[in-house]
Amino acid sequence: MNGNPPAAKLLQKVGLSHLCDLSASPQRDAAIYEQPQRQVQPGLVFGQIQPAQGLIINCDQHTNTLTAPMLTGKRGETVRDTGRKFLLHFAFCILHFEWMTFSPLPRSFYAPSARVVARRLLGHWLIRRAPDGFCGGPIVETEAYLRDDPASHGFGGETKRNRAMYGPPGHAYVYFIYGNHFCVNAVCRAAGQAEAVLIRAVEAQFGLDILRQNRPGHPDLQLTNGPGKLCAALAIGRELDGADLCDPASPLFLARHPEVAGFRRSRRPLLVSPRVGITKAADWPLRFFLQGSPGVSRRGPMVNWEE
Repeated sequence: MNGNPPAAKLLQKVGLSHLCDLSASPQRDAAIYEQPQRQVQPGLVFGQIQPAQGLIINCDQHTNTLTAPMLTGKRGETVRDTGRKFLLHFAFCILHFEWMTFSPLPRSFYAPSARVVARRLLGHWLIRRAPDGFCGGPIVETEAYLRDDPASHGFGGETKRNRAMYGPPGHAYVYFIYGNHFCVNAVCRAAGQAEAVLIRAVEAQFGLDILRQNRPGHPDLQLTNGPGKLCAALAIGRELDGADLCDPASPLFLARHPEVAGFRRSRRPLLVSPRVGITKAADWPLRFFLQGSPGVSRRGPMVNWEE
């Protein structure tokens, strides 16, 4: 995302450099059908960037297969079924992905109560602008902290630590906890209301090399499946407290997922449960998560569910 790298370099990056040779024999094609299953970054859903012909390409982390549901109008086709045509379309999607831009959610998105915003954020992208490119992924777990909520940092009034929480909506509130890690929140409602959404988990999807470097030695599925983990992987610290989440030039922002409805369906059901790790208002059902996502920090207990 720093410029437009050559096609050959991009293809090599994901183990598909052989696609630059369009004269490859059928025998060679047959031999390479297995390669993308091992080489492609797990979890990437290129349908999120709306490539040509509505093509959706997904790498399933559990079955370790690639699928292109819209390629020929038949759902569930695997890389073996679609063959060379699939790989060429896949290469196009990689190029498109490298050149994609992110569109931040508007300020008005954060105007409602955190209870509403926490649910609506699921599936949209948390994006960190790093020196080597963008990193982040779709949000799959959130918690709402409300005005007059005894578990909220804003409950006792404004302080130097929570000042960003009292500010205008659409800004980050970042705090240090347990003397060990940071947590990032999206401020909601008008200034002075002190409501925010804690981002508890995202699926590690963009800039995996950056995320792995920031949290070495951890499996990809555990890079960002918790509030402290995702802040470590995305290098989010107190210096980003108050960052404008609606500014595309910001080092941290929340971006619109153009296929958010489809993403939510693919990770359904959407569940609601009590929040995690609190002692006050511990039974309030203000945690929202996509149960089908491999990136959720924990699975229960559930008190309600929605589609």
